[in-house]
Amino acid sequence: MSMLSEFSSAEREACLPIIDMMMGCAQAARKHGVLALEEFANKQDNDFFTFAIMLVVDGTDPQLVKGMLETLISTGGHTGAALLERIIITEGALSVQAGEHPRLVETKLLCVLGEEFLRKRGHFPAYNPTDELAARTAEVLANYQPDETFSNKIAPMTNVEIQCAFNGVQMAELAIAITTCTHEAATKLLSNLSPRLAAQILDDIEILGEISKEEILNVHNKILANFK
Repeated sequence: MSMLSEFSSAEREACLPIIDMMMGCAQAARKHGVLALEEFANKQDNDFFTFAIMLVVDGTDPQLVKGMLETLISTGGHTGAALLERIIITEGALSVQAGEHPRLVETKLLCVLGEEFLRKRGHFPAYNPTDELAARTAEVLANYQPDETFSNKIAPMTNVEIQCAFNGVQMAELAIAITTCTHEAATKLLSNLSPRLAAQILDDIEILGEISKEEILNVHNKILANFK
């Protein structure tokens, strides 16, 4: 692959929409599954992107995906933004295939463009969305009905007890639990995570489908079992 120094700042800037497209692809995959990406890919006016994503949809081995896309890049004769765009699509398609979180996909692809663009989007030296978390929490929870019983059990927990309650709880399970919290209880839980992880969980809540009462009860019991 070409070194970053071969590309001008303008050429790198021109590739930001491709990163946004790959983030949209990652979000679609997490919300609807990999097979839903066929429709997403066919709506994009970019043949290389469509080809890459269809390889993923078809369940092609990741090493074969990487090999085929890199072969196309090396034999395509593209330069400048067109070449860099294909490098980003290749990295992005592999990230989507691996099921990586959309925010991680964005960070990884911004690394391809360099530190300047990581800084522009607030990912360097570290993604720290502290200021936006309170507003986003309120916005996300507005779509859910809080469970007062569960929230009241969270309220008296110390930070140490909350961190113990997280033991063995997966991100997807924590996302379900937070949908049943009051704003106060949700804020308390999220404040015991890194801002980056808290933001990722809010992202996951936004793409949650219907949650059964059984799922909610199981998650509540799992969390509260650690608080005894």
